[in-house]
Amino acid sequence: MQKQVYEIDVYGWRITIDLADVDENGNILDGNKKDWISVDPHGIFKPKWNSTEWIEGATQEEIDEITGNTLDVVKIRKINELDELCKQTILGRFKVTINEIEYEFSYDAEAQSRFNGIGLLFFANKISEIEWTAYENEQRVRIVLNQSNFDIVSLAALQHQKTNVTKYNQLLQQVNDATTKEQVEAIVW
Repeated sequence: MQKQVYEIDVYGWRITIDLADVDENGNILDGNKKDWISVDPHGIFKPKWNSTEWIEGATQEEIDEITGNTLDVVKIRKINELDELCKQTILGRFKVTINEIEYEFSYDAEAQSRFNGIGLLFFANKISEIEWTAYENEQRVRIVLNQSNFDIVSLAALQHQKTNVTKYNQLLQQVNDATTKEQVEAIVW
């Protein structure tokens, strides 16, 4: 039967791959390839024969380059992860206490648009109050906000956004300053 065999140089580095006839024990029958190796170096990036087995001859940096797991790639993945988590957090809810009751308010795209529009209506004295959706103990409730309470909620919304953007920028700086993949991977939202 034929099998893939490997020629090595004097240092044990694989230099050629070819086919050769082998017996049932894997011994090479082809006289021209008797010094070749018939053991498959499966899963080794840069095979090197140490006279009994294949060992990894690639450095960790070379393996990272081959697998796309370099520090720069890890940083890009981390930045994308943090960016997505920041967006999700901003588009989530924030807490505000109104009349001694703690509510959560949504800050998704629709809510952001409503904040802007309703704020202009209050500013122009077109309305004196507005009914708004909030969450009290995870239950959806409708509350009436006057201009003063709306301003409190609106400022809390902006602070919610600012706090999360600031957090993102601080973590982004940590990613950029990291000098190892382990440092990058240790950064969490």
